[in-house]
Amino acid sequence: MITSHFGLKARPFGKDIPPGKLYLTNQHRSVLRKLEQTAAHGTHAALTGEVGVGKSTLLRALYDKLPGARHTCHYVGSDLPSRGILRSVARGLGLAPHWLRADLIDQVQRGVTDQFEKAGRRTLLTIDESHLLKYPVLEDLRLLTNFKVDSSPILSLLLVGQPPLRERLMFKAAEAIDQRLEVKLVFEPMSRQETGEYLRHHLDLAGATGPIFAGAAEDLVFERTQGIPRRINQLALQSLELAAERGEHIVDERLVELAATLS
Repeated sequence: MITSHFGLKARPFGKDIPPGKLYLTNQHRSVLRKLEQTAAHGTHAALTGEVGVGKSTLLRALYDKLPGARHTCHYVGSDLPSRGILRSVARGLGLAPHWLRADLIDQVQRGVTDQFEKAGRRTLLTIDESHLLKYPVLEDLRLLTNFKVDSSPILSLLLVGQPPLRERLMFKAAEAIDQRLEVKLVFEPMSRQETGEYLRHHLDLAGATGPIFAGAAEDLVFERTQGIPRRINQLALQSLELAAERGEHIVDERLVELAATLS
């Protein structure tokens, strides 16, 4: 209904946007540069941000930027126990995982080393939802940060999670791995200006030929969502659907306010 009513070629605010067409703020670009340097130099980092702030989008952009000839990227969720994470990495390296924890750590180390020595590729290991990791798992991940060839680090660890991750890393039990994290980044929501640009960018990608959200409506979208992309997507779609139902071609603040009560 939205596409036909507004003359769009596709439904806007989807998740299937190619990395090269993502909306990137100055903050995105700054964080991306730091994470690229982290991967290039074999250092370790933590990236935290609120739910829906765009961490996954940022990771997509990062993986797209890293040259495949020089980097092997492994993305692992935190819903696995320590051995599960290690086994997942081993499988990603094309290995049949061992069972015992000590054997797994050694196997992953050899696999990472082979990637570097045979193909010249460093490994970037990303652990999502890291604020949920138990301390023994963090300790196993710390052991992985010891991987070096001729004193050159060949594995970068990137912990990604919500703000509680910062608190967990402050506890004594996480002191060892916290000391290994040379880069600690906090990803903030978008500003009012960026929110407006984000709305227009997504609508342009969908085929919009003119403005759809009034300026005051953009103000209210920012106010209600606090610049968090996931919330923006939800509120924008609800507002567009209401406008289509009422036969209106401009989304004003009245429609956004109504959509906010329904979301």
